[in-house]
Amino acid sequence: MKQLWGRNPKSHMSRKKQKTNTMKKVLTFVCVVFVSSFILSSCGGKAEKMKISKLEDACEHVDAMITISEAMLNIVEDNSKYDMSMEDMRKKDYLEYKMMMVQSHAREAEIDYKDMEDCDNWKELEDLEEEIDDARKAANKEDE
Repeated sequence: MKQLWGRNPKSHMSRKKQKTNTMKKVLTFVCVVFVSSFILSSCGGKAEKMKISKLEDACEHVDAMITISEAMLNIVEDNSKYDMSMEDMRKKDYLEYKMMMVQSHAREAEIDYKDMEDCDNWKELEDLEEEIDDARKAANKEDE
């Protein structure tokens, strides 16, 4: 581009305005990255979005506990006890709370433990609980 009268064509903007434009671009970029990472990290949380009040019978409660246990297993396997990020700690605590809520809802709906054991997928829940215990024990050994 041809310079006019020996000056840079962009020199009509003051340095302060150029800095402001650059800061706006940087701030916009940071905001886009932050918002997109927030959206992506919150997507796919089946266990976290579950509506406990919609659970009706024993097997639906078992399905809900399996979903929560699978999410918990993923967190426990990916992290040791002391290396867990704040976000994973928050998710783990929330999943433990959600599990208690499902169990409480089952009691309020007068669903017996025996009814849950009769469900086809009860064995899957037991296996998941065993895997979670094993993963926790392995994580504790890593921390020692």
